[in-house]
Amino acid sequence: MASSIEAKVKVARVFRAARKLRGYRQDKLSKLIDNTQGTVSKIENATLIPDTAEWYLFCEKMNIDPDQTFSTGYVISRTPIVNNSNFKVGKFKKVTCYVKVSSCIPFLLAIRELGYEDEFFPLLKKSKIDRDVFVVINYEVPINVLQMMVDFLKSKIELKKTVAIVSKCFSQEYDKLIGNLNLGNLHELITAFSVDEPYLNFEMIGNDISITLKPGLEEDTFSADYIMFKANFFNEVIKLGPLGKRASLQKSDSSLGYNVTLS
Repeated sequence: MASSIEAKVKVARVFRAARKLRGYRQDKLSKLIDNTQGTVSKIENATLIPDTAEWYLFCEKMNIDPDQTFSTGYVISRTPIVNNSNFKVGKFKKVTCYVKVSSCIPFLLAIRELGYEDEFFPLLKKSKIDRDVFVVINYEVPINVLQMMVDFLKSKIELKKTVAIVSKCFSQEYDKLIGNLNLGNLHELITAFSVDEPYLNFEMIGNDISITLKPGLEEDTFSADYIMFKANFFNEVIKLGPLGKRASLQKSDSSLGYNVTLS
């Protein structure tokens, strides 16, 4: 296994996140992988990297896929992830729904690309949100966490530029976040975007893909932002495939919706 700084940081994040996901302290993990707590601490602080045998043993004990986890840098569990209280995900007065961590990743990547991590991460800490949770892409967090990211970016740069940067970050990571897809199969794309989607409906109507707010949800500034980002994400992925030259994104004439039209 490579010993580069990048690999050390990647493995450190995975070690911390997987350990917390399974509810283990460092001393318990060290016993599971036949090592010392000091070694686990060094790995989690990115000053030491496990060898290949140690990595595979760790992944076996954490029940995560060793190859996919290392290649993506995200915890890829072999079994469905059940939300628990092992991660702090903030305390909010009102939580309307939950979203997968994968929905947050493009915004975090944009914050990193713009150089705002040193400002944003203290906000997470102040809000009692464990940043390690963002390594477990199928974990669910309150949608308020995503709203924090959107509001933070909007406070720094104009909305149009925010949408462009976040959408670019999504298109670069989509295969890690929603899986490898047949970009020429609209039904497969719609299904991938619809799975576990708490806010939006994706529907094929003729040559259009209609993206609308689910009935009963409140139309406010954040829901307008959310649907705009998701519609742009969907459009960006289509543009990467054979249908890209035919696709155009347009605001719907009614409500907050968008249409992706294939001409």
